[in-house]
Amino acid sequence: MAACPGDDPIAPPIVLSDMIQRREIRTVAEDWTGTTDSARRRKLQNRLNQRAYERRKACLRRAKVSKLQPGNETKPQWCRVTDGTVTLEILSTSPIVQKLEAANGRKPAAHCALLQPGVLGALVQFVQKAYEDYILGHPQPWQLSTIIQVNILNALIRNGLTLGISGHWQRERAMSLFSTQNSSRLILDSCPPSLQPTSLQLTVPHSAWIDLFPFPQMRDNILREYSRVDMDELCADLLDIRPGLEGKANLIVWGDAADPRGWEASSYFLRKWGWMLWGCGEVLDATNYWRQRRGEDQLVF
Repeated sequence: MAACPGDDPIAPPIVLSDMIQRREIRTVAEDWTGTTDSARRRKLQNRLNQRAYERRKACLRRAKVSKLQPGNETKPQWCRVTDGTVTLEILSTSPIVQKLEAANGRKPAAHCALLQPGVLGALVQFVQKAYEDYILGHPQPWQLSTIIQVNILNALIRNGLTLGISGHWQRERAMSLFSTQNSSRLILDSCPPSLQPTSLQLTVPHSAWIDLFPFPQMRDNILREYSRVDMDELCADLLDIRPGLEGKANLIVWGDAADPRGWEASSYFLRKWGWMLWGCGEVLDATNYWRQRRGEDQLVF
């Protein structure tokens, strides 16, 4: 017996979104999507591609990248390039930037030293190159691992600004101000719950950069094992921005720096530092969410 049409299950809705290839269309006459004539369609597509190329070149010319001038080492400056679709940015005075002199045979500093000589220039050059490759339509896969690290650096910088401690945590070996008598002035009502200091943060002396991760339980897990954790190694895994460090035990940021749902833990991080995320259900859920978005298998914790 044939099934009645009314018995069929409701089909899932089809979500429509704008095609990237149509973004340069300005008039109906330039819309190639309904054109069956292959020669005309190719002509229209070439015209739009040329327009997009010229727009990206113009955008690149307008992109201004701030450079650290001699004598201004203590003045915060933003290095920002954007075309409305992608943004790469760093803070010129960001402290957690490992040495990039490894290519010259020099061993990177064991600690989280910031802005060693030559680091800023190398990082700015990388950001400029990555941005140029992107807007010209030729992104380079080898840049991805460093971009991930730059994004983490950006996220911590923003959380530091939110907490009002951007000028402090960027100092080498800086200790958290939350465990000092003056910490009350740093706790703002407007501060997101994910960044509000825990009881342990207010009592256990620790490195200032730990306060910048938006996972209260993770921060507490680190502080409970603080004397046994190699903080230099953890810092290097999370924040070393040297190129070509694929397969690192790091975190990945996809969204708002203060929102745990915008973060992901790499499988390498979970293998090496997984104990830090015990009780951090929001991070683990977010990790599987982002993996699913990429078509990867979910992790079982």
